Amino acid sequence: MEWTVHLARKLAFADINIQAGFAGESVLVHLESGAPSRIGCAVLAAPWSVPHEDGSVSAMSSVLSSADSVSAALCRPLAEQLCRRLNRVVACTGSFYTDGVFPEQLQTLTAVMERLGDIAATALEGELAG
Repeated sequence: MEWTVHLARKLAFADINIQAGFAGESVLVHLESGAPSRIGCAVLAAPWSVPHEDGSVSAMSSVLSSADSVSAALCRPLAEQLCRRLNRVVACTGSFYTDGVFPEQLQTLTAVMERLGDIAATALEGELAG
């Protein structure tokens, strides 16, 4: 397993780092921000086998989380986004720690994570294309 995608974004209240790569046919992602650097959640997202008329893929996921709900709130959508885009099983671990996230900061984080997810998916799609 090699991290082939490395993304970093600095926000006023957090520095976000994402690493991703292929683990066989699946994708492994790690989100990290703040200290201590320990896993606060693990998400497993799998493609849903129900076909959509437009050809899109759905994802179902399971979350294991410590008391840190912010990691899970960021990792679950990221894992599901990559799962839908790549049509592969995605495991995402999260280590997001900051003192008190306010609602407007969570909105900013959600938007930034969606953009970072798009960038990561595009990079991973490029690897698949060879």
